[in-house]
Formats: sequence, structure tokens, C-alpha cells
Amino acid sequence: MGEEVVYLALGISEEGLKEVLTFFPASFRESAEVWKEVLSDLKERGLKEPLLFIGDGLTGLPHAVKEIYPKADFQSCLLHKMRQSLAKVRKRDWEAKALDMRRVAHQREKEGFQSSFKGFKENWERLYPEVVSFFKRDLFYLTTYLSHPKDLQPFIYTTNALERFQKEVKRRAKVIESFSQPEAEEKILLMVTEQMNSSYRKRTLQNWHLSKPALEKIRNEKYGTKVPSGEALVEA
Repeated sequence: MGEEVVYLALGISEEGLKEVLTFFPASFRESAEVWKEVLSDLKERGLKEPLLFIGDGLTGLPHAVKEIYPKADFQSCLLHKMRQSLAKVRKRDWEAKALDMRRVAHQREKEGFQSSFKGFKENWERLYPEVVSFFKRDLFYLTTYLSHPKDLQPFIYTTNALERFQKEVKRRAKVIESFSQPEAEEKILLMVTEQMNSSYRKRTLQNWHLSKPALEKIRNEKYGTKVPSGEALVEA
């Protein structure tokens, strides 16, 4: 059975509830124009005032977010970046480099992040200048999460919240030897979406009540009058 990439967007509502918002097969080349179409569709469906988007290195997505939702912030997945960079490192250096990167990722203040990143740079720039540059290029989008509530930061510096959905799709697809029609693939995706959304509606994000006042303040600063619907945070 061949593999097909599927893009997925998951939102966190103002009530702290996760919801799969949309999915679609990657039958196109990633670009800002394509993502603008996707985001415009979400906007038409009711996603009016998001605060933050989190993405895992999709080409053109940050630019599309700024055009369709100019007041929203964007965070690049820090863990995705770390995994990508380890592929550029000799195996003997993996453990030490991963430790330094985790030290950076575990910071909850901008000053701590800058200090840890400075140490990471000093330790590895001579051996792996391209890896350090790989991080420096996207440092602006990799540190957005630090401007958000500390209790929420572990959930928003990465797109790992999507992994449970992905695992469930793979589990369902594994028992099917082949998909004779594209509709069969979509049926599985719809089935898993309904299942996951039903599960998501039963539980709010951990410590959401602690983060909500700060998020409401951010919303008021960005959008002014509150609109009583829509998602607060979106992962793609």
C-alpha cells in the first residue's frame, strides 16, 4: 500500500477544547497561495479571530497567516526543528547536541532562551555551522511561544498535539491492504475526525483556567471587542 501525505489543522477553542478543523491530501506543492486558500476557507467557516498558529515548517504558511490573519502570531514547531537538525549531525554527537537543544526548548522566559541558545551556538557553531544557521534563520518564529502564558507554553511550542490523530489514522489504515478509491481514504479520515472530536469535547486542555485570563488580555489587545466564537489557537 502506498503512502499519501495528509495535512491537518487542529484548533483550541476559547473554552480550552481541542477540535480537528480540517484535513486534506497533499496533492499540491506547498506554497503561500495554497495556504491562503486553506486559511480563507477556515475564515469563511467561522475562524475569525485566532491568536496563534503553530506550524511544522510548511513552506509559505507563515506568510499566508500574516496575510489572512494579520493580527495572529505564528510559532514554528521547535521540536520539529530539533529533529530536523539532528539529521545533520554525526551520530556520536547526537546525545550531547540533543541535551543542549532540550535545554533551550525548556526555557519559559526570553532571557533564559537567549542565554541557552547562546550556549548552544558556542558549543556547536564551529562543528556544525549549518545547523546553528538553520536555527538562527527561524529564531523569530521559534520563540513566539515565550510571549504566551507559561502554563500553555508546553502545548504551543510544538505541533505534537496532532500526533495522536496521525497514529489513529495509521492504525485504521493498517488493516486495509489497499484503497481502491480515494473516497475510502476520506472515509477513514472522517471517521477518525469524528472520533477524536468526540473525545476532545470531554476534556479541556490542562490548566486552561490558569491561562485563560492572559489569553483574553492578548485577544483584547489584538482585536478589541470580543467575538463569542472561533478558535484561540490553531495547529497545522
